Amino acid sequence: MIDATPCPVLDRCGGCPHWSDTPDTRHQRLAQRIQDVVRHAPDTVHLAQAPLGWRHRLSLRPAPDGRLGLSAAGTHAVVALPGCPIAHPKLDAALRSLPPLPGPAEVELRTNGSRVVMVIRSRSARGKKRGGRPPAREALREIPEDTVDAVVVDGHAWRGRGTLDLPVAGGTLRASASSFFQVNLGMNDQLIGWLRPRLEALAPAHLLDLYSGIGNLGLTLADTAKGVTLIESARSAVEDARHNARARGITADIRKADAHRFQAGDAFYDVALLDPPRRGAGKMLTELTVTRPRAIVYVACDPRALARDVGQLKRATSYDIAELAAFEMFPWSDHLETVAVLTPGGRSIS
Repeated sequence: MIDATPCPVLDRCGGCPHWSDTPDTRHQRLAQRIQDVVRHAPDTVHLAQAPLGWRHRLSLRPAPDGRLGLSAAGTHAVVALPGCPIAHPKLDAALRSLPPLPGPAEVELRTNGSRVVMVIRSRSARGKKRGGRPPAREALREIPEDTVDAVVVDGHAWRGRGTLDLPVAGGTLRASASSFFQVNLGMNDQLIGWLRPRLEALAPAHLLDLYSGIGNLGLTLADTAKGVTLIESARSAVEDARHNARARGITADIRKADAHRFQAGDAFYDVALLDPPRRGAGKMLTELTVTRPRAIVYVACDPRALARDVGQLKRATSYDIAELAAFEMFPWSDHLETVAVLTPGGRSIS
């Protein structure tokens, strides 16, 4: 339970519906959610060690008057945020200092714990309008430099350096302004720490990382394998991953391709690692088993997609869950990361 005064919009925002839960209640709730959805009890549940100030990314929308906030639960109405206790202190300070910014479809605040980058989006990555427009230059000039280090508008730097050097598992990874990274870097480290001994036990001859992003998993865990291939569709993330591999002295095969269309024979691997978007991996997961890898490690941000994909896999192959873990990536909510280790017959990897 949190003793601090709760957010003044707690009852309208909807982002922290389980604010008053004790650690035991949080543990039980997440374990029960996995049991109900995946039909398999998690072997371990990992709670966030920092329940406040954990959010390193904050996606906001402008209200009609330009004040930034979140969509109220179940509606499109924007609840303006005077601050946010679960946001990293750097993001909270930036949020409190911002002037009204009418116009854009979305404003994202991003931090690595030392710098803050504001990413303003009125267009998609492919240039299509997203129902908004860039803020006026006068409004952009009002964004304070002491709380916001860089401003990027529709992919173009307005002020400062849009990249962030993220702390990940004792090292750093570059993330450009349009590249995805985990919202909770503390839990991200916990997840990587859980994966490491399991991959070390598998000692892959070649590790395949699908939906690899900036290399959060594949590059951070590359030392557990003799070789590694990363496949990612987002151009900025591929460029970041190649930069990160060079910076770490890692020789990696990094490809710009749609991981969702991966087919057996596209790459050699004996262990596969995948972290797909919310829609899941779909039939591609079954494609991964054609060459009989020793293990597939599936990181899911939606347990329903995991349940669907693993169900299809079990009906088509001998692969089953050998180990299942839940990570409280979004404290005070029902959102979590679930990691399934899949092996032939569900055999343990230890």
